[in-house]
Amino acid sequence: MLRLDRLARTNVTESPYPHVVLEQALDDCSGLNAEFPSKDRFGPPIRMDGDLTAGDTDYDTLIVRSSAYRELHRQVYSLAFLQVFLDVFREPIQRAHARGELVLDPFALEMVPTPVERRVSGQSFVGGGEPFLFPRLDIGYGGVGYGLHNGGRGIHIDNLPRLLSILVFLNSPQNMVGGSHRLYGLRKGRPVLEKVYHPAAGLLIASLQSNRAFHDVAPVEAIDGERRAFYMAVSCSAPIWKKETHASLSILSQNRYDPPARHGIVSKLRSFWRRRDNRDAVRRD
Repeated sequence: MLRLDRLARTNVTESPYPHVVLEQALDDCSGLNAEFPSKDRFGPPIRMDGDLTAGDTDYDTLIVRSSAYRELHRQVYSLAFLQVFLDVFREPIQRAHARGELVLDPFALEMVPTPVERRVSGQSFVGGGEPFLFPRLDIGYGGVGYGLHNGGRGIHIDNLPRLLSILVFLNSPQNMVGGSHRLYGLRKGRPVLEKVYHPAAGLLIASLQSNRAFHDVAPVEAIDGERRAFYMAVSCSAPIWKKETHASLSILSQNRYDPPARHGIVSKLRSFWRRRDNRDAVRRD
């Protein structure tokens, strides 16, 4: 489980863009590592070398079989999760909206705490209907070449519907060369490295995304085992950030993961997951 109580008391670091860092953010790293899926259980890459997300058969099996992963799932897909992160970043979000960087006011949007973003034909998407906020959880790993072939493939921003990106490391990789999470500021219209965070078990890095929240993963050149992480997000069902207009920066601002819009899917997924959650609640009772 995430220590949301401690997160709520964590101060935001403003440079190079608003983010928070919290050590020992997970209660049970050892238990989560012990039940971490084997590589053959992961689906096609979305963000990491292998990913599992809600709706994947092996993800659904995992949260039934493992009480630790089931509790993590319930926590991420909750109003409390969304509210804590919105509260932590309240001031920088309000500033970004006042400056016109955020084209929608996150605090005026409905919050839908269910897994509405799911894979379809190997990809995942949300689209259509009135904009709303929702959480997401991916379980994944990276090996040699991660950060070069996956993980953004160089300096990038996250896609424009993403309000907050949340990275939680599950292990402390042994003998790893590369693999750090890096944040970039801007000088004279070019990204400049400002912050470097090395993976460590239980380390959480949450950042406010924008059209200039540049970051990358130092390509993994060597590693014993794998770099395990939970990739979480608070996203909007529509683009929430202003699109980059600076010519050279717009090249770096291309979404590495740009899901296609599909009308009508939102209401169907909402209905599906609500029926499923209600059914599971009855079974648990």
